[in-house]
Amino acid sequence: MLQRIQPEHGGFLEAAPLTSFVALSLSAAGCEQDPVLRKAIQFLHASARPDGSWPIYGTSRVLIALNQVQPGWTMAQRGVDWLLTAQNEDDGWGGDRGVLSSIEETSLAIAALSGRGEELARAAASRASRKLLDWIADGGQCPPSPIGLYFARLWYFERLYPLISAADALRSADACYH
Repeated sequence: MLQRIQPEHGGFLEAAPLTSFVALSLSAAGCEQDPVLRKAIQFLHASARPDGSWPIYGTSRVLIALNQVQPGWTMAQRGVDWLLTAQNEDDGWGGDRGVLSSIEETSLAIAALSGRGEELARAAASRASRKLLDWIADGGQCPPSPIGLYFARLWYFERLYPLISAADALRSADACYH
């Protein structure tokens, strides 16, 4: 079924995050040799910016998938390197480098970096986890931010998304230390 709906270039809706979800799902199902997965990975490689990134949401989603599917790939390391340089001074991440930090993007970056073994990645995720806990502890105010705006067909703005994102990020961060 996926093979029939996958475009020739390999990307689903021409979006790195959605294509990453498909790659992650196929890998989790044990389909590492599936041609759909191979084409999806090729699309991810071809659709990256010259520095190997997408905006924070895309880079994080792709890195989460690559941590599972092909963690040793150069593309995964380039994503880690870019996320590390895109971390804001407040230890969070926004929609892209230099954009105001949000709970959602910070949470996704934490989840992506927590899946890595490198000390710099783990340290950045740890600092951001503390930032995330501070946000949540600050009166429980978790205002939602639109994410995924860089690909117009899919974007998210949901009242519970900051809490759901934060819970997933903290679970990912906790798992890398236990």
